[in-house]
Amino acid sequence: MKSFVQKNKLLLLLFIFCINVILLCVPVCADGQGNIDGGGHGQMGEGSHSNQWIPGDEGVRVTIVDATTGTTMFFPIDLSNKSYVGRDIYHFKKQCKLTYLTGAANLVARHNNYEAHVPDHPLPIIISSSTYGTSNPEVIKSYFTDNGTLTYIANLAGITFDELTGGNYRLVIEPIIYFYYTGKYYAMTAHEFFTMDMMTGGSLRTYFKTLAYKNLAYSMFLEYDELGVPAWTGGTYSAASIEQAFRYLGIGIVHFRDSTPPPPEEELKISSTPYVYRCDTDVITSITVSSSVDVTPDDPISVTFYINGDSYRVNGIVMPGGESQLVWCKWHTPSTPQNITGYAEISGRSYEVTIPIVIEELRENEPPDPKASDENGKPVRKPDNWREDDVEDAFREKGNHFDGYSTLSWGKWIAVAHTNVWYETYTYTDPETGEEYDEEEEHVEIYYTYEENRYYATVNGVLKLSADEKCPTAKNTSRGTIQIGSGYGVDALVSTYVNGTYNSGDITPIQNSIFYFPEFYYKTYWRLGEITNKGNNSSKLEFKHNRYSHFNTRTHFTPLWYPDARDIYTDNYKIYVHMIDCWTPAGMLQCQSADAVQIDGTVYDDWRISEILD
Repeated sequence: MKSFVQKNKLLLLLFIFCINVILLCVPVCADGQGNIDGGGHGQMGEGSHSNQWIPGDEGVRVTIVDATTGTTMFFPIDLSNKSYVGRDIYHFKKQCKLTYLTGAANLVARHNNYEAHVPDHPLPIIISSSTYGTSNPEVIKSYFTDNGTLTYIANLAGITFDELTGGNYRLVIEPIIYFYYTGKYYAMTAHEFFTMDMMTGGSLRTYFKTLAYKNLAYSMFLEYDELGVPAWTGGTYSAASIEQAFRYLGIGIVHFRDSTPPPPEEELKISSTPYVYRCDTDVITSITVSSSVDVTPDDPISVTFYINGDSYRVNGIVMPGGESQLVWCKWHTPSTPQNITGYAEISGRSYEVTIPIVIEELRENEPPDPKASDENGKPVRKPDNWREDDVEDAFREKGNHFDGYSTLSWGKWIAVAHTNVWYETYTYTDPETGEEYDEEEEHVEIYYTYEENRYYATVNGVLKLSADEKCPTAKNTSRGTIQIGSGYGVDALVSTYVNGTYNSGDITPIQNSIFYFPEFYYKTYWRLGEITNKGNNSSKLEFKHNRYSHFNTRTHFTPLWYPDARDIYTDNYKIYVHMIDCWTPAGMLQCQSADAVQIDGTVYDDWRISEILD
């Protein structure tokens, strides 16, 4: 009997020990709930030694904000599984995505003195990679609602666990990426990355498109609207645009059960995305107005835009309940680069949204003077590392990486009025005679149904090359193309046209073009086009005047060393053009084209120096 009791006691002790071990392994969660979703795992192949991300170089920024207003209450805290103490690192003044979105802060550059705390309990995978696997939003959510994690964050902020989780605060969580760019090591939150990319005209996207706009952008986003940030419902398969990432992605929020509940849903919502425009350009700026109730012609919406000192009013906006409407205005950008904060408001209804706008200069990287000889008087020869096969590969790569829209569509709601008439009969008693008789009363009710008129615009552009007028020996091939000797110039004419069902005034034509050349593998140097003819939906662009031309012509000189075509059927000098700044209410349209000439011989074959005899 004694032996039986002892065995049962041992089993009981062993059972209790196992239960304690299990409890130690399971996170203990506070009254916290995470509004965090994620996904997006692209195949990364971008980058070089000077521009690369090493998987695992990641972290998060945690900002304690006011539960009602989203205002930052304590200095943001960066967490990482790696220490960056003493590391030569470039970064920005720590700010929260909510602060940036309200326009209350801009990027402020910093160098060194960067601080990231290494938690005792390691962070889960934040940014998906083939090395460490795919990040899991549920695991991230669990980590940041765990009592141990919340206690650690509270201690770093200098408050107690109870204060943090008592209902006055929420946590904003943002992914951080540590990476090399132009040989320098950077620390950026996702939002800082998107902002810098937008301000530099997409230069970061050139090296980190899949990494930044899939793996990083989709590592966190909201499942539902919170603190003014809308939920992301667009999927995670395709790379996000800069505007989408800026507005929706790279953020999670943790709130607590005792937090002040979100305000009731408003009937109207107004939202915008940031814009990047070129100097001295006709553009269109749009916002989105949403309504939970019908907006009828009896009480329509009017929106006023305030941009760069001017105002633009749009009247008569209607829509059915539960839908949204793009509202836009056309304006002309300044002639100098600058940042502008525009805004739009629904007149008389106290709804307002800011519109961050960057005006950038489209710069030309002019090719060098195409001299026939070097500074020592020797003829300029083909570079040893230049190969014609590589040119064809570079051209195909340029075309395959086209990352714009040549067709966009949008809609506009209209309200159709209907009349409902009915009659109601009343029994009327004459007060003098007491006689009763029937009286019929007519009732008229006006109600509305809604139809959406859909519009679209498609841009087309064609590049046509011709020989410079100073090339006397140019001739047509049997295929109708041009044959010239190397060293002569070629002229370019870009003809563009916008087709579609748009209304007049709702689009701009193509206004800028960038030309790339085979001798530079379609990179390194480029020329800008200049509008020589412009209509409402069409434009023509040519090279700018060439300062190396004795006659100041609009031409580009082929290099003297450029090889002859391999056969009479090959046009081997091919120019590529990217056409941009065709603006619609749904965004910018752009397209591309190419044309080629055949090189046969050189300019020296047509000219010689002879002695003049007296």
